[in-house]
Amino acid sequence: MEWSKARILLVDDSKTIRQITGKALTERGYDVRLAATGAEGLEALQAELPDLVILDVELPDLDGFEVCRRIKADPRMHRLPVLVLTVLDQPGFEVIAIDAGADDFVTKPVDPLVLDARVGMIVRRTRRERHVHPLTGLPGDVLVDQEITCRLKSGKPFALCAVDLARFKQYNDEYGYDKGDQVLLMVATVLQSLVLADGSAFLGHLGADDFVFMTSPKSSGPLANEILKNFDQAIPLYYDKKTRQRGYFEVVSRRGSAKRVPLLTMSIAKVSNEKETFASSIEMLDALVELKHYAKTFGESVYVIDRRDAGAPKRLSAGKKPGPEK
Repeated sequence: MEWSKARILLVDDSKTIRQITGKALTERGYDVRLAATGAEGLEALQAELPDLVILDVELPDLDGFEVCRRIKADPRMHRLPVLVLTVLDQPGFEVIAIDAGADDFVTKPVDPLVLDARVGMIVRRTRRERHVHPLTGLPGDVLVDQEITCRLKSGKPFALCAVDLARFKQYNDEYGYDKGDQVLLMVATVLQSLVLADGSAFLGHLGADDFVFMTSPKSSGPLANEILKNFDQAIPLYYDKKTRQRGYFEVVSRRGSAKRVPLLTMSIAKVSNEKETFASSIEMLDALVELKHYAKTFGESVYVIDRRDAGAPKRLSAGKKPGPEK
C-alpha cells in the first residue's frame, strides 16, 4: 500500500492498549512509536514528526485535549492530524474534541476494523497533502524536489529562488493563524500571477512562509524585483490602521520591556546551475538555505544573488533596494 511505511505516534497510559494497538498497527505496516504520558508524547514530537498522532484522552499528566491543543498551537505541528481515543460516552464529547483541534475520534474499547479504517483514511489524506500544500494548493516539498532533480539532469541552466517572509511568526502571534493564512494566500496569488506567466516556470510551497520558484537565470532578477514591489504594496493592508501608520506593532518581551516589530518584509534568494555544478537537489537546496538566512539579515525586502565563478570563493551579493541582476 502507498501508506504502508507511514509513521504513527501512539500516546496512551495503558500498557495493555499500547501493546495491543501498537502491535496491530505494526502488523498493518506502520512504523509505530509509543508514549505513556502527554509530556512524553510532546517530547517525541519535538524529535520527529509522524504522519499521525493517536491520542488517549485520559492521561496521567496532561489530558489528551490539552496535548491536542498544544500540538495545534505549535506552528511546526499545527497541521499534524490527531485521532483521539476515549472511553467517554457522553453527549458533547465530539464538540470538545473538535474544539481542541482533533481531526477524528474513536471510542474505547477500540474496534480494530474501525481504527484501521480511520487510520488508513487519515494517513492517505496526509500523504496526498504532502504533494500539494493544503492552504495554497501549490506543489509541496516532494514535487519541488522532483522538479529540481529533473532540471539538474537536463543540464539546462535554471535559477532556483527561495521566497521567505521576515517576522512571520511574530505576525501570527499578534494577529492569529487565520490572518497569517490570509497573508500566505496573498503571497501565493502574487507569485502565481507573476511567476507562472512564464509557461516554463515552476512554483512550489514548502510550508509556512517558504515558497520556491524556478525560472531562467536571465528572467529571475526582473521577476524577483516585480514580486517584491507587489508584496511591499500589498502587505500594509494586512495590518490595522494604527500599525500601518506607525510601521510597527509593539510586543512585551520576557523582561517586561516593549519591543517594536516592523511590518513584514520579503526576501528572495537565488542560486543557479549556470556557473555552479550541483550534484543533487539536496546540495542545491542547502546552498539556497544558506543564502536565504543571509538575505533575512537586511531587515527589509531584498533580492540576494549567489555569484560564483569557477575556482573562486563564494561571494554574496545583495542590495537594500533590489535591482536587476548584473
